[in-house]
Amino acid sequence: MAHSAYSPSFERLLGQNREKSVPGLNPSEHVLLAIRAHWASAMLSAWPAVLCAAVFLALELPHTANPALVAILHVAQIISAVLCIGALLRWIAAKGYEWWFTFYIITDQRIIYNKNTFTKESQEINLVNIADATVQTSRIPEYLFRYGKVTARTVGGAEIHLLDIPFPYEVQSLLFEHIGTAKSAAAKPVQIIADPAMQDVINSVTADQIMPEYQNIDPIIASHWPLSRYTNYHINRTEKLLGVVGKHWSYLLYLSLVPMLMALAAIIISGISAPLHSHIPIFIAGIIFIIAALWELIIYINFADDVWIITSERITDLERFYFVFFRSSFTIRFDSFVKIETKSSLWGQLLGYGSLLIYANDDEDGKPSMALHNTPYPEQLKLEIDRIFATFKAIHSANQANEQQREIKDLFVTVLAEMLIAAPNFAGKTMLEAMELAQSAGLRPLIVGEEVVYGVPAGLVTTQIPSPGARALRGSNILLYISKMWET
Repeated sequence: MAHSAYSPSFERLLGQNREKSVPGLNPSEHVLLAIRAHWASAMLSAWPAVLCAAVFLALELPHTANPALVAILHVAQIISAVLCIGALLRWIAAKGYEWWFTFYIITDQRIIYNKNTFTKESQEINLVNIADATVQTSRIPEYLFRYGKVTARTVGGAEIHLLDIPFPYEVQSLLFEHIGTAKSAAAKPVQIIADPAMQDVINSVTADQIMPEYQNIDPIIASHWPLSRYTNYHINRTEKLLGVVGKHWSYLLYLSLVPMLMALAAIIISGISAPLHSHIPIFIAGIIFIIAALWELIIYINFADDVWIITSERITDLERFYFVFFRSSFTIRFDSFVKIETKSSLWGQLLGYGSLLIYANDDEDGKPSMALHNTPYPEQLKLEIDRIFATFKAIHSANQANEQQREIKDLFVTVLAEMLIAAPNFAGKTMLEAMELAQSAGLRPLIVGEEVVYGVPAGLVTTQIPSPGARALRGSNILLYISKMWET
């Protein structure tokens, strides 16, 4: 099952990056990942220099006493050495220098691409504007050394490409994990009023709505084929895995027709040639059968890993193809989701499979953004995705309502902070001091009576309403009682 834990290597890389400082960042911005392209992508482009070096070393091996051949070998060695040095210098100027001075920086607020070569380039996208991020690994070295291309797109169509980035799927999950955090951080902070009683009243009036819960998709729809390796796909810590759907068994049968016919032909050849007591046809039939079996194994591994991962935030089409080395991942987030349609042929209706066509809000040509073909129980899966999308919208609406409630709460606090003030302590003040203190605090002092307080000289404030520290409206009256002489 897909999981959110990063690989130990990526966790160590994140730990090394947490303390990095990058020039030009905001004071509140923190680096999550600052990295170059994978070293293998740079080294692979140095193959001409490696080839020339191999030729030079190969020319060192022959030993001959023929002076003409010795001279030819020396000339060839010089030529190969010159070509090797030239190819190495060309690689350093064209690729190595660029690789060393090109950085991809991911912070908790944005993605930054910096290329500080002879021609400086810079590009950035804020995380709050990212609609989706896709991953593509389409070469054998990318599969072997775990690097690939990550493309982040905004709702407006702007893109930033992280080329040959190490751990591309973990980087994709890292982006999705911090997109929601960045959007939440961009919201206006809520003010807190100092009076606990008043704060409790405001909180009760502007209580947040209860969030609905996501439900997993029906297990009947989810297909769990043996040997599936979609467990290597990472989801971020903020989303919930709701289901994994594989393709219908009929698609595996369709892909297996050719190797099955080859295996059948091998069996027929071996059966016909058995009475002839000839080993050659049987040997050929065995080779054909082995090729068919290996072909079928590769087809099955690709089929088992060709799945759709449905989470609380997105639908991801995960596919492994071409001898299991190449892998692609395409994602549609629910915040760009528009609608979903189903399409089934006659055979599909009979066998229970079809296609799901998913449209997103960036479709300009009217074509679906994602097509899930050979899906089992397409109508039921459509209902499940519609239900998940409805839950997503309900949570989004609740978040918006809660945001409005927080704005109302913030408005209450702001207004009350302007209207309410804490009453000063007038005890022991003379009438003149009490009047000056009340006016400076924004209150109107009123002497409403006298009282005898033993030990207090006459003419000092003894009691006040409201009491010291209590909230009072700005400009309202503060009632004061003055001490008087005790009469015998």
